[in-house]
Amino acid sequence: MEKARSKYPSGGFCAAWGCSNRQTKGDGRKYHRFPRDPTRRKQWAAVLKREGFVATEHSRICSDHFTKESYNGSGRLNCSAVPTVFNFPDQLRLMPVSPQPDPGPSTYQVTKEHGYCLSSPRKMKRKIDALAGYAKSYKKKIKNVQQQSRRLAIKVTNLSEIVQDLKNKNYVSESCAELLEQSFSGVFLQLMKRILQKKGQGSFHPSLKAFAITLQFYSTKAYNFVRDTFGLGLPAVSTLRGWFRSVDGNVGFNASVMQSLENKVKEARKQGNEVLCSLMLDEMAILKKIEFDGKKTFGFVDIGSGVTDDGAPAATQALVFMVVCVNGSWKVPIGFFFIHGMTGKEKANLVREYLHQLGQIGIKVISLTCDGPSCHFAMLSDLGASMDPENLDPSFPHPSSGHKIFVILDVCHMLKLLRNCLASRDRGLKDGDGVPIKWKYLEELNSIQEREGLHLANKLRKAHICWTTQKMKVNLPLNLSVPVLLMHWNTAGMAPLT
Repeated sequence: MEKARSKYPSGGFCAAWGCSNRQTKGDGRKYHRFPRDPTRRKQWAAVLKREGFVATEHSRICSDHFTKESYNGSGRLNCSAVPTVFNFPDQLRLMPVSPQPDPGPSTYQVTKEHGYCLSSPRKMKRKIDALAGYAKSYKKKIKNVQQQSRRLAIKVTNLSEIVQDLKNKNYVSESCAELLEQSFSGVFLQLMKRILQKKGQGSFHPSLKAFAITLQFYSTKAYNFVRDTFGLGLPAVSTLRGWFRSVDGNVGFNASVMQSLENKVKEARKQGNEVLCSLMLDEMAILKKIEFDGKKTFGFVDIGSGVTDDGAPAATQALVFMVVCVNGSWKVPIGFFFIHGMTGKEKANLVREYLHQLGQIGIKVISLTCDGPSCHFAMLSDLGASMDPENLDPSFPHPSSGHKIFVILDVCHMLKLLRNCLASRDRGLKDGDGVPIKWKYLEELNSIQEREGLHLANKLRKAHICWTTQKMKVNLPLNLSVPVLLMHWNTAGMAPLT
């Protein structure tokens, strides 16, 4: 045997003994890899007669060491081909062995060597037919699984494409789409696992929870669309409502408050009464600041998903929901969220969720109270109410029971909006008869009172005129004595304020 070289040829060199062929362009030879089968790989290495040789994935043997019978019609090696053409020296060649005389027939009794020998070929044929049936069945199952995998790959190619489709269909807003894209880490893989699993098996991954809660928080319609598209790989809406609940006072639906309200409903029913409530919502501005308390980071947009994303925008408002008992003397906040602006449709979706939650525990909501920014009018329109003066219908159906819920706008806030509109528009407003209503009348009245040094039985002061520095004070726009005075001024025949 030849002793092992310090470095064996690999890559484009032939590994055979004494062969210096190298794979180059225009060489005309074929360079074959060693078989992957361990038995054949050892057989090829043994015929090389190179002591200590170990074939690697880069080892090759050129076609000069194979006979023509080793190739099939397509020019490929047969599955049993072994290199046999070598130029070994005499000491490595096998010496011919003289044939031994035939000892004659054996006198030993022939017995069955193996237990699987069959006495009849029919049994073997039946076994072969059965195995062929199994193979056909498994091939069909493999084909079905491959087709299902291809369909899922086409359907769920990219979550970004799904979110873009939701934006095109106006199911979600721009801010919602940004939050969804920021929660994509690991969602696609977990979603595919849920689709391939049987229903009801295993818990939901935290990344999938965050994605589902974020999408359903902003739009139930979009969530149902995505859930149907993904073949129920996402949790049911009832499951999400349980995730929304918070016991320790964190962001989301407060589970302990809901439990207390349910106990109040049970007590009222024992007395034959029904709990009637008004649902209120309002936004409060908060300081835009990110802080870490050693365990959790606060200050980002938080909708109760339980996952903090450093890429989320900083929250600027706290959206608070509260119920006030109409036939009782109590009120309690039931949940809050940290947001960075929301559209009317997104708020309408939240209102529906709270109405569902309160309806499940037996509370009948008869009114919805909010202030009057434009997004709230869009919210009321999405809920089904009409605030158009020409077609006024300040009510909408309950999403579960269908009874009417009436809209009550915050009177104090609406007065402030009316005051702001009257004072900031140069043209002023007009009454039903077309008579102009102008802010300058109030300014002139205040000037007369300051010039004369007395007040004409009213509470008009300079603070009412210079209201821009105290926009939030309710008592400034709420002053009934001034319009009464103006009415008496005109009816008494005094000089008009022009």
